[in-house]
Amino acid sequence: MPDYLGDTPTKEPLVRWHPSTHPLNPKLPLPFINPRWQRHFSDQVTEIQKKPTRQASVLRSAQGAAIATTALPIGSVRIGLWHVSYYVQIVTVAGVSSSVTVTFAWTYKGAAITNTFTAVTGNTLTSWGSAVLPIRVDADTPISYSTAYASNPAGAMRYDLQVVAVEVAPDVVAA
Repeated sequence: MPDYLGDTPTKEPLVRWHPSTHPLNPKLPLPFINPRWQRHFSDQVTEIQKKPTRQASVLRSAQGAAIATTALPIGSVRIGLWHVSYYVQIVTVAGVSSSVTVTFAWTYKGAAITNTFTAVTGNTLTSWGSAVLPIRVDADTPISYSTAYASNPAGAMRYDLQVVAVEVAPDVVAA
């Protein structure tokens, strides 16, 4: 297979003319795409389909409470390897202390799995946390996120959360 962009047949014409005639005007030849260009375009599609694709991105701004378990808006999840990531930052500090903890949940081989990350506890505007987690998921099962929240005084701390899911390598079932 050629390199993704290295085998562009630039010295070849894109269109060739077929020796038969055009049905509307017998004086015009029929155009068709040069076979080398057809292969080039086909190879590009194949290479593009191999690339990881973002399937969901959720931004929750100025949250002042815990977020219940929420499925990412992916639709039909394909079995295979995914990367889920998050970024959380405190955007309004509490008077005394605060904490926010992110959890991901998914299903693999029928087992419900969760991963809870380290709490962000700095209670400053520079307090943040992030992670990328590779996971394997079953087909048609949700990938979910949630947060735990604590603030003293209650409800004072606010945080921003962004969650992203990227399909890295869907499983291909051999025939």
